[in-house]
Amino acid sequence: MEYKYETHLHTSHASACSKMTGVQAADYYKSLGFTGVFVTDHFLNGNTNVPKTGDWETRISLFCEGYKATLKRGLEIGLDVFFGFEFHYAGTHFLIYNLDENWLISHPEIMDIHPQEFLKLARDEGAFIVQAHPFREAHYIKFMRLFPKDVDAVEYLNASDTDEYRTMAKMYAEHYGLPGFAGSDAHFINRDSLSGIVFETRIKNSNHFVSLLRSGKYRLFADNY
Repeated sequence: MEYKYETHLHTSHASACSKMTGVQAADYYKSLGFTGVFVTDHFLNGNTNVPKTGDWETRISLFCEGYKATLKRGLEIGLDVFFGFEFHYAGTHFLIYNLDENWLISHPEIMDIHPQEFLKLARDEGAFIVQAHPFREAHYIKFMRLFPKDVDAVEYLNASDTDEYRTMAKMYAEHYGLPGFAGSDAHFINRDSLSGIVFETRIKNSNHFVSLLRSGKYRLFADNY
């Protein structure tokens, strides 16, 4: 048996560019037969709905509303929902897994330190970090920055990217011996295509997800819908 997961999606609760709520996301992926999803909303240093000022803990709580809404609906309909986030550095994006709301509350300094310091801190404390769509060109991406020694994998199968961007990202990953990663970068429902990861084992929690990724026992997929 195989278990299919979306690893890269944004909700309108916290991501300013998203057009789907947590409930809509959960219902959509459940209808397509997915086992689970990872909610990876844009963090406070990205395209977020969260206020730019105010109490740190309150801002983190607001940031996590998309995950919590998706989780609540997931529990109702039988969809597994896990927490992640997309950290930003001047147009360079990193998907962060295996950290949680409490970790974010405990580390307000991450908004001010150099991104490589953040990546080291997060990995030292158990995070699995993926450089997302490293060769995408867009108005909000001023420079392409590569961090091969600071990440655990490269997202080279992104359903929202062109074939050219995906090919370049795969070459980058293979050159540095980094594992491949896949996700849709979904911002709305009823998409033409989705991508993600399939495991032979159902994910129990984020730590289990990371252990499966490190074992290499998974396959990437890109499907039309």
